[in-house]
Amino acid sequence: MMDLTGPIYPGMWTYGDPYPEVEVALLPEPEWVPYPTYSWRLQLTAQTGTYLENARHMRLDAPPLEDVPVEELVLRPAAILRTPKAAGERIERRELQSAAEGLELRPGLAILVATGWGTRWEQPDFVAASPYFSRDAMRWLLDLDPFLIGADLPRFDSGTDPQLFFAEFFDRGVLLLAPLVSLERVPVRQGRLIALPIRVRETAEAPCRALFCWEDEDQ
Repeated sequence: MMDLTGPIYPGMWTYGDPYPEVEVALLPEPEWVPYPTYSWRLQLTAQTGTYLENARHMRLDAPPLEDVPVEELVLRPAAILRTPKAAGERIERRELQSAAEGLELRPGLAILVATGWGTRWEQPDFVAASPYFSRDAMRWLLDLDPFLIGADLPRFDSGTDPQLFFAEFFDRGVLLLAPLVSLERVPVRQGRLIALPIRVRETAEAPCRALFCWEDEDQ
């Protein structure tokens, strides 16, 4: 098993205004408890750290993320496509097709794209310099009819070279899981994904614990 969840900590990356800075602060000890006890105040957004997201991100008439049955998020068959990328590089369709050779990509999978960018989680350019998907690459992934598309990228699209595929992405009813860490360390290409967001009413997104599981190293 590999934990694919990035850590949350004070001062970590955000998506910029209007997203607030992340805060994790120790609360004063409550006077009404007769022994030492400690808790922390968290300032987060629904897109803090590794998060799961659905179509409500773009369409407020879509069901909230809470409505996704939890059993669909546990041990979901998954495949990893490895396409190493440097800062600002675009993921192309041909690269995904090459990475998919030998994999069984049947409908309903969780497809996870590993670029290695998750290793830069604590770097100041983690968001700004993120690699991204070309429109053609994303369309190829969507045509595989996946349940979920995940990646070790904080941005699937580019702010300077916009590919504008998110309307189609969410029209297909696909879930988005990002950004992940340690995908490049998983020793197999197929396995099962556990992706459990905290249960928050009304939102399209929620911070998520993501785990990749496999039975052996021969896959």
